[in-house]
Amino acid sequence: MKNSLHYPKLLLFIFLFISGTLAAQTAGHDDDINDGLPIQSEWDGKTYSVYSVGDKIFNISIGTLSSLFLTGRNYEIISNKIHIGGTGSLSYSYFLTTKIFTGGELQGSFSSTLSEIFLYMIPISWHIGYQFIYNRFEFPSSVSFGIVPQSYNGKSLLSIFSKLHGAAFYRFTNDWSFGLNTEFWWIPQWTKEPSKNAYGHFLGITVSARYHF
Repeated sequence: MKNSLHYPKLLLFIFLFISGTLAAQTAGHDDDINDGLPIQSEWDGKTYSVYSVGDKIFNISIGTLSSLFLTGRNYEIISNKIHIGGTGSLSYSYFLTTKIFTGGELQGSFSSTLSEIFLYMIPISWHIGYQFIYNRFEFPSSVSFGIVPQSYNGKSLLSIFSKLHGAAFYRFTNDWSFGLNTEFWWIPQWTKEPSKNAYGHFLGITVSARYHF
């Protein structure tokens, strides 16, 4: 009788022992898997897509452009008669690595002067840049070089163009991100009379929508 009472207790002890051992082994196996494989973050139930070689971005921007100051031949500051104007751009970028990208950009701007004559500029440039990512936030920066046809008071002028660009974007979906750009333009105006050469320094602040594909 006593043996029959101890038999169920022995089976229960053996069952708990085996269950505990299997649970410990399973937990250890899961830890090994987690140590060996990277854990990807989730966006609304979707896996965050990291950039890869060959990824592309189409960007459209619109905002304001202001003339910070003008400098003369010897880089002395000269009178600035250009008012705040508007600017817009279309650009295409191609990722050479997971962080480095290159591409082209077409921009346009208009600004009025004290004499109410408009200055029009159409920069055409090539850029190369680097992008840092933190969660859903993306921070691209780039440098651009190109040419800029200009028109002012019926006269046309072609100059070289360079730009420093920095931005912050929020990735709403895998296809779309939206953000704010800050740009610094440097545009020299070289004439046949070196004493009349001038250098324009402009600041652009724009909002952008980017399509990722």
